[in-house]
Amino acid sequence: MTEDEKGFSYQWENGEVMKRLNVGCGTDVREGWVNVDACFLKGVDQVVNLDHYPWPFNTEEFDSILCKSVIEHLEDFPRAMKELHRITRKGGTIEITVPHYTSTDAYGDPTHQRIFSSLTFLFFKKKHDREYYFDFLFDDVKVKIKFLKKPVFFYNPLLELLVNINDNTRLYYETSPLSVFPAQSLLIRIRK
Repeated sequence: MTEDEKGFSYQWENGEVMKRLNVGCGTDVREGWVNVDACFLKGVDQVVNLDHYPWPFNTEEFDSILCKSVIEHLEDFPRAMKELHRITRKGGTIEITVPHYTSTDAYGDPTHQRIFSSLTFLFFKKKHDREYYFDFLFDDVKVKIKFLKKPVFFYNPLLELLVNINDNTRLYYETSPLSVFPAQSLLIRIRK
């Protein structure tokens, strides 16, 4: 590991320093990452209000960004995506987890600002049929619908496997009576 001028530690990978940002980390503090949250919590490196732009990071500063259960709390989702694009290096990756719209988590938390389907993040991908919506786009966006894994939901592992065969099977799940079996979350992997 190495430290930058702000005192943040970064991991070495293949002989190069990998700068990693854990956005909205909460208590999921990760060694070798810049851990950012809106609250003063143990292990948080920097307290940032993510609804204020621009975020206090340099353009193309990070190789890898993790946003686990944070994007749904932000007031301006497209602006947050633009900011993630700005601070990610070319070729860098972003991993986002948000509640799926069929999940009780999507509606249960009073601080959630919006809900998400498997199509939501595809609007930020190059060669999307509505790529004119935004002045920034990502090279690749992959989406996976995740289901709760508990013994009482014994059918969920098979359902998750079938639903995630491709974009069409995800869309079929979301637009058919199958959505009566609620998903838990969306896992989005993005490459700039």
